[in-house]
Amino acid sequence: MGLAKASTLKRRSEFLRVYKKGRLLKGPLFWFYCLPTETACNRLGVSISRGLRLNSVERNRIKRLAQEWFRAARFKEQKADIVVVLKRRPQPIR
Repeated sequence: MGLAKASTLKRRSEFLRVYKKGRLLKGPLFWFYCLPTETACNRLGVSISRGLRLNSVERNRIKRLAQEWFRAARFKEQKADIVVVLKRRPQPIR
């Protein structure tokens, strides 16, 4: 079961707005951009470059894991648009 359509960022303009106006938190594998909003729910966008040499199966698995993290975290305090960007190729998950 995926996220509801209202809970995802889809358009390039939405991603760019979060990149430009949001706060950045850098981790070893991921960068997180967060922009507080007045929307009814939190929204998630996941960006994984093809330049990391991941095939589509690997990219989609990482996206599903990010969506599950987002669903489990249940951010209730403040509504925000969150973009997760994969910056490094992860170690194989076995």
